[in-house]
Amino acid sequence: MMLGRLSRFLFGTLRGRLVVGVAVVHALMMTLLVADLTQRQRSMLLDRQIEEATALSQALATSGAGWIAADDVSGLQELVEVQRRYPEILFAILADQDGRVLADTDSSRRGSYLLDLPREAHVSVLSGTPALVDIAAPAIVGGRQVGWARVGIGQRVASEKLGEIFRSGVVYAIGAIVIGAVIAWFMGQWITRRLYAVQETINAVRSGDHQARSLVVGDDEAAVMGREFNAMLDSLAQRDAELRASEKKYRSLIHNVQVAIILFDGQGRVLNSNPLAQEMLGLIEDKPQGEALLDPAWHLLKEDGSVLPLDEYPFRKVLSSHQPLRDDVTGISHPGLSEVIWVLANAEPEYDDAGHITQVTVSFVDITERKRAEDALRLSSERLQLATRVANIGIWDWDIVHNELVWDDSMYQLYGIQRGEFGGAYDAWMRTLHPEDKAHTDGEIQAALRGEREYAPEFRIIRTDGSIRYIKADSRTIRDQGGIPLHMIGTNIDITEHKKAEEEILKLNQTLEQRVTERTAELLAANKELEGFSYSVSHDLRAPLRHIDGFLALLKVKAGASLDDKSLHYMNTISMATKRMGTLVDDLLAFLRMRRKDMATEDVDLATLLQEVIQEFEPETLGRDIAWCIGKLPKVTGDRAMLHIVLVNLISNALKFTQKRAKSVIEVGCQHAAMEAIVFIRDNGVGFDMQYADKLFGVFQRLHAMDEFEGSGIGLANVRRIISRHGGRTWAEGKVDGGATFYFSLPHVADKEVMPGKPDHF
Repeated sequence: MMLGRLSRFLFGTLRGRLVVGVAVVHALMMTLLVADLTQRQRSMLLDRQIEEATALSQALATSGAGWIAADDVSGLQELVEVQRRYPEILFAILADQDGRVLADTDSSRRGSYLLDLPREAHVSVLSGTPALVDIAAPAIVGGRQVGWARVGIGQRVASEKLGEIFRSGVVYAIGAIVIGAVIAWFMGQWITRRLYAVQETINAVRSGDHQARSLVVGDDEAAVMGREFNAMLDSLAQRDAELRASEKKYRSLIHNVQVAIILFDGQGRVLNSNPLAQEMLGLIEDKPQGEALLDPAWHLLKEDGSVLPLDEYPFRKVLSSHQPLRDDVTGISHPGLSEVIWVLANAEPEYDDAGHITQVTVSFVDITERKRAEDALRLSSERLQLATRVANIGIWDWDIVHNELVWDDSMYQLYGIQRGEFGGAYDAWMRTLHPEDKAHTDGEIQAALRGEREYAPEFRIIRTDGSIRYIKADSRTIRDQGGIPLHMIGTNIDITEHKKAEEEILKLNQTLEQRVTERTAELLAANKELEGFSYSVSHDLRAPLRHIDGFLALLKVKAGASLDDKSLHYMNTISMATKRMGTLVDDLLAFLRMRRKDMATEDVDLATLLQEVIQEFEPETLGRDIAWCIGKLPKVTGDRAMLHIVLVNLISNALKFTQKRAKSVIEVGCQHAAMEAIVFIRDNGVGFDMQYADKLFGVFQRLHAMDEFEGSGIGLANVRRIISRHGGRTWAEGKVDGGATFYFSLPHVADKEVMPGKPDHF
């Protein structure tokens, strides 16, 4: 059994073969120097152990670097446990960059710190004594050191082997010289070839060929190392693929989520950010990882608009307080923004096993529109409060379910009640009402609760000082889906002054109505007296005029032959004046009758009526060259006889004042306005001066002498009176020796009312 183990050790392991080969060679070559040979062998063994320990620590560092970076303690511990397979190993340790033990063959030392690690990141021999070979190798990922691998190997077994070699060497030295030389040569070639094969695989992987694998087969250490190395590479490749897939999902989630996200490390440096955060904060997409987010071109704002100090930035708050940040309203301003972006910031820390913050995830949700709405609502509320105070409007809110009545400050002022004096319930409010108004007001409330109508009555209140005020209420009832009333919100307005004004107006109206009635009666009496006087004067003037004219005719008959021409001229003048006076009296009587005459309403075709009037003047116009230009005239509603008089007077004027023209041109037409039809009669007569246009429609007003144009001066006054009674207007335009245009308007049939049987008065 022992011989078998010894045989397997000497010929089945690399270490055994090397020991045997070296011992045989030394025995053959240095028989006389056995002691020296042993010492040299021990030194060589020590060097080889250092090389093995170095290779083992480097392999361990290479294998554990990725897991150290991922902080995978359980994986690291498994990797360390595998190292127990090596017979000479005393310990195997994996630690982070700061020397904190992450995995150890002695699990009790995990979490402690290694204080004797080298300062530089290269392989170091910490102990090279026969009792202990201690090697430390840096674990490097992507050219950056992430930790240390430390391996310790002892020489107890080797020392025993050296003793045996020494004793056996003396015995077999002579016989083994030739054989040892041959075996040492072949075994050196054999062992070196397999080790180089494994090393070549390690070099290929180190250069970036992650698909390279060791092809060494067999059961020796080189083959075992190759298989373990291959297994380690396969495991790392699988973990790397899983890590890349996880990172891809993580990045996809961060980049596609509709929330701005920035990742900071424990020192406040940017680790990553998604496009929305880059756009919102004005960052560039390829901002170097780890760069501090302290760009002076942009800054954060407090909710009041002032600049937020650096120590109050979301990630800074988390780093200083070690607590998450929730729903912090912050403004973002930088040159790339036309206006401030308001965000809701949240920050979540991540801790390591020691409770230190390793990462802070800050998220920003854009609430600019909500902030605008809140600001607008606050401004509207302030304006409403100001308006209610200025207008003395009180606002109340009655919680019907809990019978809680809430007033604003204006309500307390309206009712003259201090806050502490009001019970805040419906009953407390009812006690402020005037006794005579309580039943009605409560009935209006109940009707509103039943949904019959909204509560909006007027009532009186009695204030604490005893004064009575009139209140106008308005409200809106809020109900649930079943129609049950929940809230009633409304306003109260003090209308006391309005009520007093209404009472004053009512009194004034009553007084005014009485005065109007009295004055109307006085005016009617005066009109009757004036009309009676006018008729009396007109009739009384007729008799003397007839006498004058009659006696003047008799005088002409009896004394006409004896009178000279001058006396006859005087008599003719008296006769003409008497006739003119009679004409004036007749026209005045006609004007008075027109004022008293009742109107008859009927449809009147002005075109037909105009033709009748023109025909009436045919005897007077015989022999005159007259051009009639008649346009389309409307149909109206009115008194046909009165409108006949209007056209007679206006056509008569046109004929009279164009009689001196070689050719008279008279145009009659109509213009339609929005509310009325405007009829005009235009001529090319002598015209008139516009500065006297206001006298044209006056009674007995004339702009031309009697010897030029005859007339009494009442015709146009009659026109204005008739058109006025029809609800229309009259006016004229003219130019001296440039003709004249007379206008009268009549309201459209749908827009006017004709009051038959009701004559006008002075």
